Parts: sequence; C-alpha cells; structure tokens
Amino acid sequence: MEGDRFTTKVDISWNELLTGQDQVRFFKLEGDKLSLRTAEQISAVYPGKKVVGTLEWERER
Repeated sequence: MEGDRFTTKVDISWNELLTGQDQVRFFKLEGDKLSLRTAEQISAVYPGKKVVGTLEWERER
C-alpha cells in the first residue's frame, strides 16, 4: 500500500492474460462508503477503447 494505491496479484481471472499478474488499484474511504477503481487500461471487451473499472460499497447502519 502507498497512499490511496495498493497492488494485488491475480490468482484467477476470466481473462487468462491477467492470471499471475500484479494489478494496481486505488481506494477511497469517505464516511460509510468505500470505492475501489482500476487504473485506466485498454478494454478487453471494446477493442481500441480505454476503460476504468469501479466498485462501490456502502455500510448499512
């Protein structure tokens, strides 16, 4: 971990090219919300396009 960035190693993936690779992710924690996003990358689904993946969770109270 470094600042808002962490690196994880992919154990298994639908895209075999990612298996075993290091992946950089960025996080933001604001109150009860946690967001994770990828670095900008070339899309495996939309050739020639760049994408950013985002996941968001919110804690229930």
